[in-house]
Amino acid sequence: MAAKNSNSKNSKKSAAAKKAAATRKANAAKKSAAEVAAKAKRAAAAKKAAATRKANAAKKAAAEVAAKAKRAAAAKKAAATRKANAAKKAAAAKKAAATKKAAAAKREATKLAKKGIIKAPKSVGDMLSRIQKNKR
Repeated sequence: MAAKNSNSKNSKKSAAAKKAAATRKANAAKKSAAEVAAKAKRAAAAKKAAATRKANAAKKAAAEVAAKAKRAAAAKKAAATRKANAAKKAAAAKKAAATKKAAAAKREATKLAKKGIIKAPKSVGDMLSRIQKNKR
């Protein structure tokens, strides 16, 4: 009977050991699965961060291109404005010179008309041609 009793004791121990081993194995599997999941999570986060960096770099590059284009357009507009202002100034100077010349011609024609050398002119062109004729 003693042999039978010790045999049942061993089988109980064996069952408990098997259960403990199975528990350890299951816990190890759980831990391994958790590590794999954590590694995958970290890899996904790194991939997302890289994509975000890439997108931000692309945005920055696009913004720089837009800013450069804006600066170029502003410079072009400023150059056109300067050119237009110079043209206006030149036109005003030309008009002033023509007015001055016409006034001088009118004075000359009036002087000659008072002396009776020429008849009083009706237009600036007429005035200039009479003065030229008088000088010849």
